[in-house]
Amino acid sequence: MLSATDAKKVGARLSAAALTLIAFSITSRIFQSNITGLSEATLAIISAVIAIIYPFVGAAASGTSLIFWSLSRGSGFALVIALIYAAFLVKTLRRWWLLPILMISLSLSIGVQGMELISIAMLLAAVALMEPKEAATITLLYALLLSFTVALSFPQTPTTNRGMMIIPTAGVVIPQQSSSLYDIFSIKTVETASYLLTIYIQLIFSNDMLLLLQIFTFAVSGYTISKLTRTANSRLALLYAGVLSSGLI
Repeated sequence: MLSATDAKKVGARLSAAALTLIAFSITSRIFQSNITGLSEATLAIISAVIAIIYPFVGAAASGTSLIFWSLSRGSGFALVIALIYAAFLVKTLRRWWLLPILMISLSLSIGVQGMELISIAMLLAAVALMEPKEAATITLLYALLLSFTVALSFPQTPTTNRGMMIIPTAGVVIPQQSSSLYDIFSIKTVETASYLLTIYIQLIFSNDMLLLLQIFTFAVSGYTISKLTRTANSRLALLYAGVLSSGLI
């Protein structure tokens, strides 16, 4: 029979596989790319199996669909997305479970109307367990990834509401012939990425810098809920921490 310690380890590994599979499935439904049918199912199963052995590696694969979807919008766009995703990977090295939760939250925020409160609640609940500075960094990266994706890939409108953020959209990134991963490392890709970042920065400072304020607020909310959670000594205090952080957003 398994000892209590062994049973706990097995449960943790199975939880890693389940969470990775759920995150991969939701992300692939929202960020649809040229990976379809059995290929998508195969990648999901492989990621889940890897998560049993190496939880972080499997969890890192939960954002595969996001990367391939961004490639279908151009290599320059994909480069920026990949860099932000890489930053997520670095910040979640010691917490494999955080990345799948972030991908689920991002997918729900972008692709499912009416799920904003749930997605933000997931985000804040996840970062509440981190150090305050790390929590602020994670929520900052999340806000950047969410706003960059929506601002450039959604049709041009004055503003759109996604993930509790009011985001001006430029519509400059449109579906096209999918680029390959090798295209990301070309000089032309860097130039395109620089151009897209220029547009994004212009959007940040438009509308009385409303988007900049929201990005800053996300970072403050992450720091606040983490700080208050660590100093709270009762369930009521934890509730106040969650309400305050959500109110900031």
